[in-house]
Amino acid sequence: MPRATSGTDAHVYNFIDHMTPFFCRNNIHPNVVTLFGTALNFLVLSPRLSPVQKIAVVVAVRFLDCLDGQVARQCKKSSKFGSYLDSAMDVTSLVTILMVAFKIKPTVQTFLLMSSVIFAAGCMVGDPATHEMDEWLKPFVDNSLPLGALVGYWAFIAMQGQS
Repeated sequence: MPRATSGTDAHVYNFIDHMTPFFCRNNIHPNVVTLFGTALNFLVLSPRLSPVQKIAVVVAVRFLDCLDGQVARQCKKSSKFGSYLDSAMDVTSLVTILMVAFKIKPTVQTFLLMSSVIFAAGCMVGDPATHEMDEWLKPFVDNSLPLGALVGYWAFIAMQGQS
């Protein structure tokens, strides 16, 4: 996905620009950042975390999602595999939030089913070859960090109301 040029993500990328030389100098591969974000996603399913802590995890995961792509571009380590891995992390993030919001028991079968449905829906929205999307979607993508936090917040508030 191309770099955001407007919205809050543009400010996040400006901050990330100062961080990426560290990753390049220390030869930290962007796929490692992606995998760390994917693993962090599963903390959202932990019953030990408060809703505020879960929202912080969602925001951190969104930040890592911005960071991995920027590290790939600036360190010249972009790859087709990395692009697919990043898309899988996005789906993982959404599925974990939905599982918490709707109190779905986290099983492998449920996770795979929900991931497949969301991935299929995502393929219908944009061009998977170029990662281009319809114009009406761009404001949502360019503000993914606060939108991710808001969706996470809504999910956890909804979860609290059902308790």
